[in-house]
Amino acid sequence: MFNPYSSNGGTVMGIAGNDFSLIASDTRLCDGDFVILSRNSPRLFKLGPGNILGCAGFHGDVLTLTKLLENKVKTFRYDHGKNISTKALAGLLSVTLYNRRFFPFYVSNVLVGLDEGRGVLYSYDPVGSYESEGYRASGSSSAILQPFLDSWQ
Repeated sequence: MFNPYSSNGGTVMGIAGNDFSLIASDTRLCDGDFVILSRNSPRLFKLGPGNILGCAGFHGDVLTLTKLLENKVKTFRYDHGKNISTKALAGLLSVTLYNRRFFPFYVSNVLVGLDEGRGVLYSYDPVGSYESEGYRASGSSSAILQPFLDSWQ
């Protein structure tokens, strides 16, 4: 049976505070449970100054989504003469994911940044629904990390 999706694993974790935002991820790219394809595969992507997107899931979709967003951020900078804010980028990512709702990107996303000096974090579902949160773990180990973050608060 044909399955267009493959989970290459990965975990992303973010925390936002009054004057900071923090994001971390692993770098291991796997195929299934036992095959390690790379130990140095980045999951964090800088999208303009002050914005970082963390993506885990199918590596092909991660690369496609981040390249698409990088181009949209460059176009925004060219059209408006300024850098995109984290709030605007959050909406742009939501619309980008929603446009692929019938064949969604198999990616878990966490976006962090600073808006007017205040740390912000946005988490997404596969079809673009998002919310602003103080902390979030996403990806294959989120079931382990999220309770840790819940107890941290």
